[in-house]
Amino acid sequence: MYNRTMKIGELNSRRMLVDAVKAQEKLIDFSKWLHPTNEQDQKEAFLRGKIENPIFKYQLINIPNFIPLNVAVDDPIDQLYKDRIQFTEGLTSLLQAIGDDEKFSRISQEVFPYKDLDYQISIEEKSDNNKIDAEEIRKRFLKELKDLNIEGWTVEIVDNISSRMMVSYPEKAIRIKKGISINNKELEELTHHEIGVHVLRSANGRIQTEPLLHIGTVAGRFFEEGVACFLENPEGPYRIFLRHFAVKIAQNSSFRETYNLLIEKGLSQNEAWSMTLRVKRGLTDTSKLGGFTRDAIYAQAFSEMKEYMKDGGELSLILSAPIHPREIDFLTKHARLRKIC
Repeated sequence: MYNRTMKIGELNSRRMLVDAVKAQEKLIDFSKWLHPTNEQDQKEAFLRGKIENPIFKYQLINIPNFIPLNVAVDDPIDQLYKDRIQFTEGLTSLLQAIGDDEKFSRISQEVFPYKDLDYQISIEEKSDNNKIDAEEIRKRFLKELKDLNIEGWTVEIVDNISSRMMVSYPEKAIRIKKGISINNKELEELTHHEIGVHVLRSANGRIQTEPLLHIGTVAGRFFEEGVACFLENPEGPYRIFLRHFAVKIAQNSSFRETYNLLIEKGLSQNEAWSMTLRVKRGLTDTSKLGGFTRDAIYAQAFSEMKEYMKDGGELSLILSAPIHPREIDFLTKHARLRKIC
């Protein structure tokens, strides 16, 4: 791609870097590459007690190396570009490490660092009225996109993802897992989460002048889950603390041990399987310690967002691009960040 040192002071150079990141991250689809191809077989054997820990298989990874872009840091904003490029390199290396369990766990910790938090876990009682299926969710999301005047995004129902839904920024796509069922309260919360934050911040960032804001800063991308969870529930959706707990346990436990502790917390067998899968996906032999640490980011970012709002932070600025509160003053001065919401 580029193998020379680039000076990114000029707008065209910055656009080239952002285009390179977009092209690479379009290939980096966690919902695709980290979803075990034999999940159902392993789940059935696991829940029946026929195996102690799943042995997962994955699609053959076909992601080219992201050739390091050597960026000369001559301007205050250059470092943010350099950090963003290195983050994309880290994501690429993480997926390329599938098949080497120890390496995968190590890189995951480097890309998505786990931090201890102080919280109480309580299981929310669920309504039995889970009657809203994937197609109804899709229709609601499409309506919300229309109401917000956001164009160019698609909403798809797919089968091969580990989470209930996810957003692909490079492809401008929202994916919903086939077969899921939620209630009205969850639909309202997830509409705020997926459309009102993830899609809105991305769409607003794309109309900012500075190319970096089209893809977001590294800190801004991490912080985004905190914004989404806060707007979903200002006290924090209970699942994010369970996910953080699961990541913590998985670092020193097998799949079975992590699963058992989640059962003790009050999750059903299916819920405990799904959550353990989220933090152990990427490993082949799930009896090994470690796993995928990204799920810790939700609670960590939420704690930052809650503190920001407690201190009188302005929500509209945070929704104007994928940025972190500590970057607002800097980006207003050096990147012409403007309030859109």
